[in-house]
Amino acid sequence: MKRIVAFLSIYILGFLSVQAQKDDLKKSFSVDTVSSQILWYCGRHYGCVRLDTGSVESVNNNIIGGSFIVDMNTVSDDDITDNNLLRLTLDNVIKSLSFFNVETFSDSKFKIEEVEKIDSDYYYITGILEIQDVERNISFKSKIVFKENRIIVDSDIINIDRTNWGVNYLSEKYDPEGKENMYVPDTISFKVHLFADEIRNNK
Repeated sequence: MKRIVAFLSIYILGFLSVQAQKDDLKKSFSVDTVSSQILWYCGRHYGCVRLDTGSVESVNNNIIGGSFIVDMNTVSDDDITDNNLLRLTLDNVIKSLSFFNVETFSDSKFKIEEVEKIDSDYYYITGILEIQDVERNISFKSKIVFKENRIIVDSDIINIDRTNWGVNYLSEKYDPEGKENMYVPDTISFKVHLFADEIRNNK
């Protein structure tokens, strides 16, 4: 009798475990690269860069992973509005060998490693940011909202030190004597506005 009870207990626990896994609502999302954008700020300049591709995975409306590729060819300045030549020059400097070397490193990447809920719709996101083949961990707060079949992400300001990724052009750290008579701030700030839509299996 005891063996029967033990067997039934194991069977029931196993059934409940399988059922719980089935009840987990797993979803995959594809980033809407047209609507999504990454805003950047550096010193007195600011602009935008676009995502090339991106995907997000969730379970029960909780993000468990995601990966994103940023098209560095789309980096542009938005604060210079009265001088097209000056704006184009700045765009070219940002993409040049001295700065992001876009000709060689056309993509930057971010991979989500962990998402921790803070309260309500706010989360703490940790992941790996790759720029010019250099990988560094970054963390930031973000608002994440699940709305019907779409995820909407609005990050807080994300600050990075560009020299940690080898972007040293006109950095005071690497030109302490001011040979260029000017510096570019080491801190680059970003805000991510992201929209991702559920991938549905039509089978």
